[in-house]
Amino acid sequence: MSASCADNQYDNSCYLIFDNSTNNNSKVAAAMTISSNVFVTFSKKSINGKPYFHIESNQGGTDDVAFTYQDQQRGYIFGKNNGVIVGFGILDNQFKAYDLLCPNCYNESKYKNLTVNSNGQTYCSNCKRYYDLSTGLVASGEGGKAMIQYRASTSGPNGTLVIN
Repeated sequence: MSASCADNQYDNSCYLIFDNSTNNNSKVAAAMTISSNVFVTFSKKSINGKPYFHIESNQGGTDDVAFTYQDQQRGYIFGKNNGVIVGFGILDNQFKAYDLLCPNCYNESKYKNLTVNSNGQTYCSNCKRYYDLSTGLVASGEGGKAMIQYRASTSGPNGTLVIN
Protein backbone atom coordinates (compact mmCIF):
# COMPACT_ATOMS: atom_id res chain seq x y z
CA MET A 1 0.00 0.00 0.00
CA SER A 2 1.41 3.38 -0.85
CA ALA A 3 0.13 6.90 -0.38
CA SER A 4 -0.70 9.05 -3.36
CA CYS A 5 0.72 12.53 -3.52
CA ALA A 6 -2.04 13.68 -5.88
CA ASP A 7 -4.20 15.07 -3.05
CA ASN A 8 -2.35 17.85 -1.22
CA GLN A 9 -4.81 17.80 1.70
CA TYR A 10 -3.05 14.75 3.11
CA ASP A 11 0.52 14.24 4.23
CA ASN A 12 2.14 10.89 3.39
CA SER A 13 4.59 10.45 6.27
CA CYS A 14 2.50 7.92 8.19
CA TYR A 15 1.75 4.26 7.56
CA LEU A 16 -0.18 2.21 10.09
CA ILE A 17 -2.49 -0.81 10.06
CA PHE A 18 -4.20 -2.00 13.24
CA ASP A 19 -6.42 -5.07 13.05
CA ASN A 20 -8.89 -4.77 15.89
CA SER A 21 -10.60 -8.04 14.94
CA THR A 22 -7.42 -9.68 16.23
CA ASN A 23 -6.37 -7.24 18.96
CA ASN A 24 -9.85 -6.56 20.46
CA ASN A 25 -8.81 -3.26 22.00
CA SER A 26 -11.77 -1.40 23.53
CA LYS A 27 -10.09 2.02 23.27
CA VAL A 28 -9.46 1.58 19.54
CA ALA A 29 -12.99 0.18 19.06
CA ALA A 30 -14.44 3.32 20.69
CA ALA A 31 -12.34 5.57 18.42
CA MET A 32 -13.56 3.63 15.37
CA THR A 33 -17.21 4.21 16.38
CA ILE A 34 -19.05 7.08 14.67
CA SER A 35 -20.16 9.96 16.95
CA SER A 36 -18.23 8.64 19.96
CA ASN A 37 -15.97 11.72 20.30
CA VAL A 38 -13.22 9.27 21.30
CA PHE A 39 -9.77 9.76 19.82
CA VAL A 40 -6.77 7.55 20.46
CA THR A 41 -3.11 8.26 20.04
CA PHE A 42 -0.87 5.57 18.56
CA SER A 43 2.87 5.54 19.07
CA LYS A 44 5.52 2.84 19.04
CA LYS A 45 7.02 1.65 22.30
CA SER A 46 9.62 -0.97 23.09
CA ILE A 47 9.15 -3.29 26.07
CA ASN A 48 11.99 -5.72 26.79
CA GLY A 49 13.27 -5.11 23.27
CA LYS A 50 9.95 -6.01 21.61
CA PRO A 51 7.77 -3.53 19.66
CA TYR A 52 4.36 -2.51 20.98
CA PHE A 53 1.58 -0.16 19.93
CA HIS A 54 1.19 2.35 22.75
CA ILE A 55 -2.46 3.43 22.68
CA GLU A 56 -3.79 6.34 24.73
CA SER A 57 -7.44 7.39 24.79
CA ASN A 58 -8.60 10.99 25.16
CA GLN A 59 -11.22 9.56 27.56
CA GLY A 60 -8.51 8.16 29.83
CA GLY A 61 -6.30 5.12 30.04
CA THR A 62 -3.49 3.57 28.03
CA ASP A 63 -2.82 0.13 26.59
CA ASP A 64 0.29 -1.49 25.19
CA VAL A 65 -0.45 -4.05 22.47
CA ALA A 66 2.36 -6.30 21.24
CA PHE A 67 3.12 -6.28 17.52
CA THR A 68 2.12 -9.48 15.77
CA TYR A 69 4.51 -11.12 13.33
CA GLN A 70 2.63 -9.39 10.48
CA ASP A 71 2.92 -6.03 12.24
CA GLN A 72 6.68 -6.47 12.53
CA GLN A 73 6.94 -7.12 8.77
CA ARG A 74 5.01 -4.00 7.73
CA GLY A 75 7.57 -1.30 8.52
CA TYR A 76 5.29 1.23 10.19
CA ILE A 77 5.82 4.98 10.21
CA PHE A 78 4.16 6.61 13.22
CA GLY A 79 3.99 10.11 11.73
CA LYS A 80 6.67 12.74 11.94
CA ASN A 81 7.58 12.27 15.62
CA ASN A 82 6.23 8.86 16.78
CA GLY A 83 2.60 9.82 17.23
CA VAL A 84 -0.68 9.80 15.34
CA ILE A 85 -4.22 10.61 16.54
CA VAL A 86 -7.29 8.82 15.12
CA GLY A 87 -11.06 9.05 15.58
CA PHE A 88 -14.28 10.25 14.00
CA GLY A 89 -14.84 13.96 13.57
CA ILE A 90 -18.05 15.05 15.29
CA LEU A 91 -18.98 17.66 12.65
CA ASP A 92 -18.80 15.44 9.57
CA ASN A 93 -18.61 11.87 10.94
CA GLN A 94 -15.50 11.26 8.82
CA PHE A 95 -12.71 9.08 10.16
CA LYS A 96 -9.66 11.29 10.79
CA ALA A 97 -5.96 10.78 11.38
CA TYR A 98 -3.65 13.59 12.45
CA ASP A 99 0.00 13.80 13.37
CA LEU A 100 0.62 14.32 17.07
CA LEU A 101 3.23 16.94 16.22
CA CYS A 102 2.19 20.60 16.48
CA PRO A 103 2.08 21.88 12.88
CA ASN A 104 3.12 25.39 13.88
CA CYS A 105 6.03 24.44 16.13
CA TYR A 106 7.22 21.70 13.79
CA ASN A 107 8.44 24.24 11.26
CA GLU A 108 10.37 25.98 14.02
CA SER A 109 12.25 22.69 14.61
CA LYS A 110 10.91 22.42 18.16
CA TYR A 111 9.14 19.12 17.49
CA LYS A 112 6.53 19.65 20.19
CA ASN A 113 3.87 16.95 20.48
CA LEU A 114 0.29 17.95 21.18
CA THR A 115 -1.70 16.89 24.23
CA VAL A 116 -5.10 15.37 23.44
CA ASN A 117 -7.93 16.28 25.80
CA SER A 118 -11.30 14.68 26.52
CA ASN A 119 -13.41 17.23 24.65
CA GLY A 120 -12.02 16.53 21.17
CA GLN A 121 -9.23 19.09 21.09
CA THR A 122 -5.47 19.05 21.22
CA TYR A 123 -3.21 21.59 22.90
CA CYS A 124 0.37 22.70 22.30
CA SER A 125 2.13 23.83 25.47
CA ASN A 126 4.74 25.65 23.40
CA CYS A 127 2.63 27.92 21.15
CA LYS A 128 -0.52 27.77 23.35
CA ARG A 129 -2.83 26.83 20.45
CA TYR A 130 -5.82 24.53 20.71
CA TYR A 131 -6.79 22.49 17.64
CA ASP A 132 -10.21 20.99 16.91
CA LEU A 133 -9.97 17.29 16.07
CA SER A 134 -13.13 17.44 13.94
CA THR A 135 -11.54 19.90 11.53
CA GLY A 136 -7.83 19.97 12.35
CA LEU A 137 -8.03 23.78 12.48
CA VAL A 138 -6.82 26.13 15.20
CA ALA A 139 -9.73 26.44 17.66
CA SER A 140 -8.19 29.09 19.90
CA GLY A 141 -4.92 30.93 20.24
CA GLU A 142 -3.01 32.74 17.54
CA GLY A 143 -4.02 31.64 14.04
CA GLY A 144 -1.76 29.27 12.21
CA LYS A 145 -1.48 26.10 10.20
CA ALA A 146 -4.01 23.30 10.47
CA MET A 147 -2.97 19.95 11.94
CA ILE A 148 -1.07 17.58 9.66
CA GLN A 149 -3.68 15.16 8.33
CA TYR A 150 -3.27 11.65 6.96
CA ARG A 151 -5.54 9.57 4.76
CA ALA A 152 -7.35 7.12 7.04
CA SER A 153 -10.11 4.53 6.96
CA THR A 154 -11.75 2.01 9.23
CA SER A 155 -13.99 -0.97 8.63
CA GLY A 156 -15.72 -0.46 12.00
CA PRO A 157 -15.06 -0.89 15.72
CA ASN A 158 -14.03 -4.54 15.40
CA GLY A 159 -12.38 -4.18 12.03
CA THR A 160 -9.20 -2.73 10.59
CA LEU A 161 -7.81 0.78 10.91
CA VAL A 162 -5.60 1.91 8.02
CA ILE A 163 -3.55 5.10 7.73
CA ASN A 164 -1.59 5.65 4.56
